[in-house]
Amino acid sequence: MQLACFKVIDGIQIPILISAAVATLLIGLGLIPLCS
Repeated sequence: MQLACFKVIDGIQIPILISAAVATLLIGLGLIPLCS
């Protein structure tokens, strides 16, 4: 299962496909503010 996450870089949201587990971890660390 993969989620389409967005990482804000220089004001630009770049879609990054990563595993749900990694997404949850990064969100928990605050590295990815937006994820759906």
